[in-house]
This record gives sequence, C-alpha cells and structure tokens, in this order.
Amino acid sequence: MRAPSRWAVILVVACVTATLAPPSRADVVAARDMGDETQLSEWTLANGLRVLVRELPGAGHVAISVAYPVGTDHDPAGREGTARLMAELYLTAAAGSIPDRTRAELDHLRPAGWSLQVSPRVTLFTEIATKAQFADILRQTGVRMAGVQLDSDLLKRANASVTAQLGDVYFRNPATGLYYEVRDQGRGWTDDQFLRLTTGKGVAAISLQDARRRLQRYYGPAHAVLSIAGDVRNLDVQGMVQNFFGGAAARGEVPPEPSDSLRAGVQPTPRNTVAAPVGTVAVIAPALTDSLHPAFYIAALLLASSTLEQWGPALPPLSSRFEYRLFDDPSLVRYYPSPDRGDVKGASLSSTLATLSSQMQESLIPVEMVAQLRENIEWLFGGKLQPSLLQQLQREPTSLGTLANSAAVRELWGGEAFWSRYRQRFERADRGDWERGLKWLGDAQRHLVRLYVPRSGAK
Repeated sequence: MRAPSRWAVILVVACVTATLAPPSRADVVAARDMGDETQLSEWTLANGLRVLVRELPGAGHVAISVAYPVGTDHDPAGREGTARLMAELYLTAAAGSIPDRTRAELDHLRPAGWSLQVSPRVTLFTEIATKAQFADILRQTGVRMAGVQLDSDLLKRANASVTAQLGDVYFRNPATGLYYEVRDQGRGWTDDQFLRLTTGKGVAAISLQDARRRLQRYYGPAHAVLSIAGDVRNLDVQGMVQNFFGGAAARGEVPPEPSDSLRAGVQPTPRNTVAAPVGTVAVIAPALTDSLHPAFYIAALLLASSTLEQWGPALPPLSSRFEYRLFDDPSLVRYYPSPDRGDVKGASLSSTLATLSSQMQESLIPVEMVAQLRENIEWLFGGKLQPSLLQQLQREPTSLGTLANSAAVRELWGGEAFWSRYRQRFERADRGDWERGLKWLGDAQRHLVRLYVPRSGAK
C-alpha cells in the first residue's frame, strides 16, 4: 500500500441594553499574542457571560457567535426535536424593539452570512457583520440574549419550519440522514422516536408555556459564551459588550448531563430515496478528555487521507468518504465506504474499514506528512493560524464564522486550560500513539453501521 498522498491531507483539513461603566482592566484577561498576527482577549461579565475576541488584522467582516451548552441530547423523552425548536424560536422571535424575522428575511438582513447549529451538546447562533454593521448587530445580539418574545403564531411558524428541516435532513437527503441517524441508532433509539422526531410530532407536543419556560431556563448568559472574530482593533469592544450584555440577568442553567454511552451494531433500513445500498460506518471515539484522543484524531485523518485512493471517489448521494466534525459530534468518526455487491445488511462496511486500518498500520507514513497535518490544523485546537488560512479568513466571511464558533465551543468544553494540554499531547504523539488510534478505528466492536437499502417497489 502506498503512503497517503499529500493532497489528501489538504483535502481533509479543508474538511436589554444597559449603559454601564466599561469593565475595569482587572476584569479582563490580558490579550494573548497568538503568534500569527492575531490576538485573543478573554473576560467574564458579572452575569457569567464568557467573552472571547480574536482580533484579525485586515479581515473585511466580523463574526459574532453565541454558544449555549444545550443540544439535542438534552431533549426530553417524547419531545424529540426540542433543542431545534428552541433554537428556531430564539433565532426568529421578536426581542425588545426588534421585530420577529423569518429565515428568508435573515438572508436579506445578514447578506454576509448567518448560521444556526444545533449539535448533541451545544447550540450556536452566528451572524456575520460588516464593520459598519458590527455595533448594531452586537447590540441586537445582546437584546436577544436578555430575552425573546413568543406568541402562538410564532410557535406555529417555528414548528412548521423545524418539521420541514427535519424532513430535509432525515428523509430527503440520504447523506445527512446517515450522519444524524447513525448516532441516534447508537443511543438505542426506537422506530417510535425516529417517527416523533422526523414527522414533527415531538415538537408539536411543546406548548407555548413550555417553550417560554425552557428558553428562560437554559438560554441565558450565566453559562453562555460570546465569541467575536474580525478586525476590531480600533473599536471599544469591551465597552460595547458591557453596555449591550452586562445588564442581562444572570440566568441560565446547564442541563443535566445525558448519558455518553453509544452501542456498536449494524442496522439496515429501507429508504425510497436511494437506488442502491449506501451507508456509513461510524467509529465510537475515545472521550475528548482521554489522553489517547489527540493521537486518535491524527489517526482518523491519516486513515481518511487514504480513502479516496483505496475506495475511489464518493458516489451520489454521498459527497465525501469521511466526516469528523469535532465541535459538532466528537463521539463519532464517520467513514463512507461502498458496500460490497449484494450486501444488504451492511457487514461489509465494517470489514472494509478494518482492512484499510490494517493496511495503514503497515504502511510507510512520511514524517513530513504528519508534521504538515499538525501544522494545518493546530488552529482548530486554539493554536496559531497558518498564513494561507489567515488570508482566507481575511477575505471569506463564512470562514470567520467557523473560527468564532470553534473558539466558543472550546470555551464551553474546558477552555484554554484544557485545550493547551490537548495541543501538547497532539504535538507529542508519535507513530506508536497513532498506531493505537488506527487499531481503535479498525476495531469492529466500536463500529456503528447504518445502511440504507432501496425500499421494495421504490422507483
């Protein structure tokens, strides 16, 4: 087996308001020089809101991201889809003197970009502003955090929007369906739970009073993170943040910790949206806090770099052979091999990944390739940006959003104290370490397989 090609590594890597006095310098962590022409400042408001500001000289836009430690894993039983509905309400409801808004209106109001991401443990709201818009959009973000205004019409509209989105994600798009369903399968979901989620029955059970109570309880500043990324060097960001967010009440709880357990297994399921079998094998990853994880991450990328060469390009409806969205779902690494001809149960997906893992353990992996990989993704763990990525961030607004989002989630998941140790392990990992990661990836006892097969009689 040949060593993975250099371009493959690059491909993988590419994968309300109150007027108060500005905070005193004692309240602000001194800005850290990141070693890449950027600086990072961090501080915490009296109401608990943690603030991160990454100053990027030359960036044409500013990304504003708010992260809350609540996600789909916290949905109450029988109300699957709750976190998605709460996020939709928070995003679109009226707040203070700001009128309610639809997603289509947001496209017009935020032409540089916006996003709403609901993952198993985190909800992220991101809006991209020009420098001229920044102060007002930051102000509106503060008004929204202080509390939104719900009514029955808005709840009905949000229900319809979330139900339509779930239909797209789970039914009409096999690629996204595989991504999300394989994790729910590992959590032991029943057909009833899938039905309640994907048809909107779970969110339909949520009353206006329930929604108000849940937003009030979990979506406040006490455990939230505000992350800003852009060229804000000449702005009084500290004063703005204090003025726009400091007056919000110190409310907001962290939901009870759900179980982390995922159970390996194989599940074929019929779909009328596929013409041939297509599936994923998801590997249950070590916990982020496990000392093996940094080496496991390297191993996952090395394995991914060989998938195109060994398996060929992904065939529709898939567009990739690999996904590991670390700050969306660190619990699963997803690979997408093609099932063997005649395999309608999915067993060949696991054996194909195990074979590739075994081959990789025996292959020559150039030291410079691993060094380049480390260098290119150090920023993801809070390290410095490479010059090419810095240039991309300066000209691409959506990339700024990714930078702000990843910083916000890192802060929720341990902050710099944790991630500095993670980076050290990542840098120290040697071949013996990532070979352990490769063995983990090839272990069928850690494989969660989901296969879509054409439904009988489907066109």
